[in-house]
Amino acid sequence: MPIVPTPGDRVASPRHRYALLKLLNKGACANAFSATDENGEKVFLKAYTSPTTLKPWYDDYLRYEIELNRRLGAEPVLAQQTVRATDVFSATFEHEGRPTRNPNIFQVFPFVSGNRNLGDLIDAGDGGRALSGPERLMVATIFLAALARLHEAKIVHADLKPENVQMVRLGTGKELRFRPLLVDMDFSVLADRRAPWHGDPSVGYVGTPGWFSPEHLRGDVPTTASDAFTASLILWRLLAGAHPFASALGDDAEPGDYRERVLAGRHDFGLEMPSLLPGVAAPGLARLLLRALSPDPAKRPSVAELHATALAARRGGADAVASATEPTTIPPLVTRHSSLVTSRPRLVLTGPNGVFSTGGRFAVTRATLRRIVGDDARYAGDAPQFVLERGAGDDWLVLPPPEAPRNPTYRNGAPLGAPAVLAAGDVLSIGPVKAACTVSFSD
Repeated sequence: MPIVPTPGDRVASPRHRYALLKLLNKGACANAFSATDENGEKVFLKAYTSPTTLKPWYDDYLRYEIELNRRLGAEPVLAQQTVRATDVFSATFEHEGRPTRNPNIFQVFPFVSGNRNLGDLIDAGDGGRALSGPERLMVATIFLAALARLHEAKIVHADLKPENVQMVRLGTGKELRFRPLLVDMDFSVLADRRAPWHGDPSVGYVGTPGWFSPEHLRGDVPTTASDAFTASLILWRLLAGAHPFASALGDDAEPGDYRERVLAGRHDFGLEMPSLLPGVAAPGLARLLLRALSPDPAKRPSVAELHATALAARRGGADAVASATEPTTIPPLVTRHSSLVTSRPRLVLTGPNGVFSTGGRFAVTRATLRRIVGDDARYAGDAPQFVLERGAGDDWLVLPPPEAPRNPTYRNGAPLGAPAVLAAGDVLSIGPVKAACTVSFSD
């Protein structure tokens, strides 16, 4: 039997060396650890118990994950709205001081902590204050925007649930502003490529009880329509206050009547249009949520339709696209904010490792810098390194953060001591030369 990694083990990829510190959780196919790389940077490392070298789809899974993560990082805004692997590799490892014989598959992710997941936000609100109706609609809109972008990249999340949608709080003011962050996608499905594990009864497709689509329950391949179904379950809880298939006992973990009806091939779910919570003025969206729970995937609206309808409701035109039967093309979105900006220039930072783009105020942290400049991000501390903000007109500013960073930010080779207007070609760095990224603008 293959050896399972444990805390204290060490593993090396072609790029980095990792030391496993603590087992965080055991999953059906992988165990998750906190770990550190050779620079002492804390990371989230998943060591896979399936596939092993005994699986015929072992190598195919590795290639599939590399392609999945390539797509997640190819579009700048989607890269900001998802947690993707920074290292995907297969290797033997050092277990109890000795090298193992057979390799395992490993994936390494940024260590993201301190965020609220969508379930916590729904249940506990913001600082103990229940979300207002307009705030709930704002949260729904930015969640749908992120999911629609995922589908544009031909990726099916397949394991949507409130806990897999993190809401990154932006700023410290009274106004709620969030950036959605989709997580736990290592068994997501490429919509245009069959999953390597397809047909393996020991694995199947991922999902979570209480958030299954009919396709999940039937053992079919999840599609973007499956995500639309589960997104509707989540939005019923957010906008109507309850899971639509909650049992008489109030337990939505295993909605038994729903499961039995799906497996029996019945289509009479007996649902009525959700009664939205006070202050949620979106009757058109409520109608689409009911359609999204159709047992027939072909009859469900796309996530892009759901997003367009939610956005219209936020802008005061709740029924403007409610009757649309074709998927709506979503415009370029800035989903870091409660108000979406689509026509003014965006700020772009380009570095040796990637590109970052934003349409409004954003605190640049080590995690963001890692995506732009790679290993040089280690020179940043835990606090934000600098803040980007749109000024008057179409100007963009770079501001020192409220808390001084571990190493100072430089603009064009000089320390950043006060807010400064940015121009195309400006260089922001940590110290004079580390973590350097170049400023540009896009429509």
